Amino acid sequence: MFFHYKYNQLKIRYLSKKKYFIIALICGLGACLGACSSPKEREALRFKVKSDSLKARLFEIKQKKLDLIFNHLAEKKLFNGNVLVAQDDKFLLKKCFGFANFAEKKPLQFNTAFRIGGLTQIFTALAIRQLIAAQKINETDSLKKFFPEMPFASVKIQHLLNHTSGIPDYLTYFYNTSTRELPYANNQNVLDWLINSQPDAEFIAGEQWAYSSTNYVLLASIVEQVSGQKFANYLKINLLEPLKLQDAFLPAYNQTTTHPRRAWGYSGIEGKLLEDHALNYIYGDSGLYASLEDLYRLLQALENYKLLKIKPLDWLKQTSPLASGQSYPFGLGWHIRPEKKAMYQQGSWLGFQAAVVRIPTEQTVIVILSNCQNPVFGQIAEMTQNLMLNQAYQIPQ
Repeated sequence: MFFHYKYNQLKIRYLSKKKYFIIALICGLGACLGACSSPKEREALRFKVKSDSLKARLFEIKQKKLDLIFNHLAEKKLFNGNVLVAQDDKFLLKKCFGFANFAEKKPLQFNTAFRIGGLTQIFTALAIRQLIAAQKINETDSLKKFFPEMPFASVKIQHLLNHTSGIPDYLTYFYNTSTRELPYANNQNVLDWLINSQPDAEFIAGEQWAYSSTNYVLLASIVEQVSGQKFANYLKINLLEPLKLQDAFLPAYNQTTTHPRRAWGYSGIEGKLLEDHALNYIYGDSGLYASLEDLYRLLQALENYKLLKIKPLDWLKQTSPLASGQSYPFGLGWHIRPEKKAMYQQGSWLGFQAAVVRIPTEQTVIVILSNCQNPVFGQIAEMTQNLMLNQAYQIPQ
């Protein structure tokens, strides 16, 4: 009875304090409204108060939904990885699900480094833009300026950045032939293939859009030639360290096992370990490791246009011009989705899958990283994006 009595007393005190707080808030609001000089100003203030309250409530609902959904996906073994969803620099969800290493039962942490596959292209594009800003290169510079023996005379840096070069993808050739001949391929092997084999272009530069990993390998090689540094060193000195991306790294040959906070890639949750591959050390299009924290810091820098003088909404205009006068929704390493006013990039390699989404109109960013290959990963990213846009979404099964 005593404890029951004390509980009720405490509850009454709490409710009383809450009541007085609400009364004070109402009085304060009333005074503020009264101080407004016109009915229009008073109405605007009322609308703002209602709008802010509704926004806070909607934020809370989305927060709970995301937490429930990702916990459900983890329980059903449909997701093993890290996820971050932020709006107005406030986290709706920032959580780790599962293991970085299943054999050692090592749990994932926010600073666990994942292979990010195609997301590496964002960093490569930024490196090129830095060199352009420093007036060391120009978007209209020809590929042959840097590699005189290279075919594709009409290809310029802007074509490589936009995937409108028409240069064939090295992956097809290297999967079929060079992986049998080379223990590990590197960027120089890609250059040698282009120069020695002189493969035909798939189309005239600027006429079409077609994804080719070769484009960003060539860009990384241009960074090396112009800066006089290895691509890994350039990224470290000019992007990773200035942005305090403390977990990101580009491994040297056979160095991936030495990083203390890296995740390991698997064919599925508790599936086969996928680690060694002849194409692990080709850089620019892929290769980088980064953590959830790293990618969020990068996105913050882009949203605040500290890295590039492009305001958040103007990123949606960074598309790839085509010779026909039309444009393809891709620019500076990002796919653009005009119908959703969003932009994204994704990547996968040896069990790792990564997706980053930016929704400038909603001041929203999404980062999803997984180290267990999953056929519904793309659906998870799409679902999260739609939920944040208040659109219909479906939970993957």
